[in-house]
Amino acid sequence: MTDYRHIINKNSESLPVDIVGIAKDLGIQLDMQAELHPEISSEIAMTPNDHYKISVNINDHLKRKRFSIAHQLGHYLLHREKISRGLDDSYDYKTIVAGNFYNNNVDEKDEYQANRFAEEILVPGKKLRMLHAQGKNLDELADIFFVSKKAIEIRLKNIGMIK
Repeated sequence: MTDYRHIINKNSESLPVDIVGIAKDLGIQLDMQAELHPEISSEIAMTPNDHYKISVNINDHLKRKRFSIAHQLGHYLLHREKISRGLDDSYDYKTIVAGNFYNNNVDEKDEYQANRFAEEILVPGKKLRMLHAQGKNLDELADIFFVSKKAIEIRLKNIGMIK
């Protein structure tokens, strides 16, 4: 397997993190304009040539798409054996029957791990601490990392910088 840490580090040197570059360097195809069921934010599926493809809902904001890609990369790197032919996630990051790949192999713990992976990749703790110490507010941080304000709040909480 490719050394994914090297790929992540290479694409995380500047902000915002190049999540599309990470996916492509891992050999994963992307569909940023997928016409998914309205309740599905993203999916990861095995292609006919045994590679993987991440699709994100065409109707989502680019910030949401970035998080969804990072979340699916978390599944790819942490839970690949559970993906099987595919996995879709609702907006609550749960597999539901409305999607193309209802997959009950992935449980709440796996979804939590994929979310944590996504936040750690998109909002590196060291850079967040530095910018927060410089007095950047939540809106500024969200713009710098190109994630939602809520994602910044969750990340700050998870690294113990706010309660």
